[in-house]
Amino acid sequence: MSDYRIEENIETGRVKEDDRFFFEHLSEKGRSEGRFVRPPLFVSEKKEYLLVSGSDAVERSRSGNIPIRYGFVVVPGSDRRELVRSLVRMKRELYGFNHVEKALALKSYNEACGEVDEGFLSLLDIPKSEKYIQGYLSLAEAPGALKELVVTGEVDLLTAFEIFSFEREHWDAAAGFISKIKLGTKKRNRILSMIRDIALRDGTKPERIMGSPSIRRILALEIDPPHKGQKVSEAIEQIRYPEMTAYVKKFYERLRKVDLDPALTLTVPQDFEQWRFSISFTFSSIDEFEKKTALLERLGSGSAFGELLGFRY
Repeated sequence: MSDYRIEENIETGRVKEDDRFFFEHLSEKGRSEGRFVRPPLFVSEKKEYLLVSGSDAVERSRSGNIPIRYGFVVVPGSDRRELVRSLVRMKRELYGFNHVEKALALKSYNEACGEVDEGFLSLLDIPKSEKYIQGYLSLAEAPGALKELVVTGEVDLLTAFEIFSFEREHWDAAAGFISKIKLGTKKRNRILSMIRDIALRDGTKPERIMGSPSIRRILALEIDPPHKGQKVSEAIEQIRYPEMTAYVKKFYERLRKVDLDPALTLTVPQDFEQWRFSISFTFSSIDEFEKKTALLERLGSGSAFGELLGFRY
């Protein structure tokens, strides 16, 4: 079992960082705003204080050349598994966890035990899923710039997991690129998936796709961010699916030639996978209903509509 105590006037020269127990990653913005002022949490080992969390308090004491006023000190027992559990419980109560800190704690526990159990995952509010376990373990090993983007929310956790499907050498580039694309998580992840597929298909590096002239031109446009993000998505989709995008363009050119009355709403096949259309209209009387059905008959007799229905991918 691990015990803890509160100690006062801790000498900063005895404070060390050890990857086994350091479960903290503060954003640079958070540091500059000075919001993290709670007392630090340590592990006591061989007359040294191994920092778990609370680095801002330590840095302030060092810069002022004064002892740390007080801190929570965990005295480990013989079981490292139980020690990590105790540290996670205390940090959760004192500071809470961001995603990167969860990743660091999970890595420490995995190294101590050789596995991750459901009880420990619940302490960190991590779903019991191989996708999440491996994703968090990869996040623990990610470069500092990528961790910063996750902590600040510029890159969503699930988008980080998508980045980890690239070779490690491309993580930073993929993170920097996708952080510029102001779209929802699903659309961002689809962009990354398409880039990875293009790179594999063409035997090229993802950086060449993300830094291609066409993409650079879009990113340089002075338009609203979501519109810019959508243009990037469409450009990458055209590279990934050249035949399909050419077909879709011709399909909508034909659709514009159809004499569709504004009173009718035509829904075309989603992603053109299932060749099913629907037409809807509103009415409030038999007379109006008959007029709308007459519009349907007129639409069906037109050659442009028949050509559209026959223009299947």
